Amino acid sequence: MKAETIEKILEISQRSPIFLDGRNFDSATMKPIMPAMPETMHVSSLQGVVDFVNFEFPEDKKHLAFLLDADAVQVVSDLMPPEWRRRIYLQAVSPSPNHFFKVDIAVTDAICWLQTGFMPSPDRDHIIAMISHLKGGTSITVSDDGLSQRAAVKSGITRTGTEDVRNILQLRPFQTFCEIEQPEVSCLIRLKEDGDNFKIKITQADGGRWKIAARAAIAAWLREKLPEIPVIA
Repeated sequence: MKAETIEKILEISQRSPIFLDGRNFDSATMKPIMPAMPETMHVSSLQGVVDFVNFEFPEDKKHLAFLLDADAVQVVSDLMPPEWRRRIYLQAVSPSPNHFFKVDIAVTDAICWLQTGFMPSPDRDHIIAMISHLKGGTSITVSDDGLSQRAAVKSGITRTGTEDVRNILQLRPFQTFCEIEQPEVSCLIRLKEDGDNFKIKITQADGGRWKIAARAAIAAWLREKLPEIPVIA
């Protein structure tokens, strides 16, 4: 192939921007060329959002705090011409402990989970106290009417107690930012025997309504700390 032909091919294949109506377009695809944007910063707390905004924008507060979910917030810019898109300055995602919802777990593991993964509450303390009696060497007879379970606990041939276990308890698992009160969640509690041991299953039963309460609490917290910035929840 002649050198002139190669040069012509290279010249044709090269892409150069076309400036049209105040915007740059790719000459090959005719799609707009977006300007480079700095990488989004990441934090894990609401206080990190406040610190970032106050440091990065001490005077210019023309930005938005946008709640992506009950555990995620973004700080974004106003719409920027000519592309009319928003820059994502910061994203905050709440860390949460490992949860074991919808899983049958051993009583000892359940007690640790309830003590470390949930805020203190009367129902949490009730279920911990109740299942703490379920140990090796005991037996349990569970009667179930669909609304509650009655657990008759025995050690050897001695009856040690009878507990009415409500199917639905109000618990507060850590699922969102620690700066706010953890929302109350209706949870379905089920007990069952597993050979010589016992297991418990906890299932969230509020259809995700706790997220509405969490978003409202996050929005209220941010509006108090950053009154100049609109918060979209």
